[in-house]
Amino acid sequence: MLKYAFTAAVLFFFAAFANASECTLKLNTQAPITVVGSYSNMSYTEEHAYGYTVELWRSADCLFGFFLSSSGLMGNTPTGQIENINYDEKTSTISFSARLTEGLILSSATLELSFFPSQDVYEFTGVLHEESLRGTLRHIIKNDLPDDQPIDPEIVALPLSHNDSKEMESSLTYSQWELEAKDILKHRGPKW
Repeated sequence: MLKYAFTAAVLFFFAAFANASECTLKLNTQAPITVVGSYSNMSYTEEHAYGYTVELWRSADCLFGFFLSSSGLMGNTPTGQIENINYDEKTSTISFSARLTEGLILSSATLELSFFPSQDVYEFTGVLHEESLRGTLRHIIKNDLPDDQPIDPEIVALPLSHNDSKEMESSLTYSQWELEAKDILKHRGPKW
């Protein structure tokens, strides 16, 4: 009995700190999923959107989702799948990264000036509460800065958006979510 309790504790520990891709690879494709929430500080003008959104779902002990970043015209918000997610339910600490393409970068790496899709990486470390996601966000443009130096990190507070969270309830199983994710990332995901 003690052996099983120890095994369960070890499995819980690893599940709580699992990489999202490793965690989701082990999920049954028909596993039911639940919405954790859409956390956003997006602000809007008549034609523009500025800010970030984190959309999270859960299946068993596995968290997964999207990171969105906007700093311009509304529509087709650059989106990346959350990767390398670590979540400790006891302390509510969470960290993850996401790859996006937010635009084109002018490069003179070749003999001619050329435009290339930006290779944006966001890294978040903070605390996930029921009504908010707060922490430090680092942005790295891999094909723009020497030695992949991050732009100065910013402190972000993303309140839960109840309306946006309700719109996330379209998928019932992980396989349905994967199909929707592939379509979203095909159009708005990273180009690298």
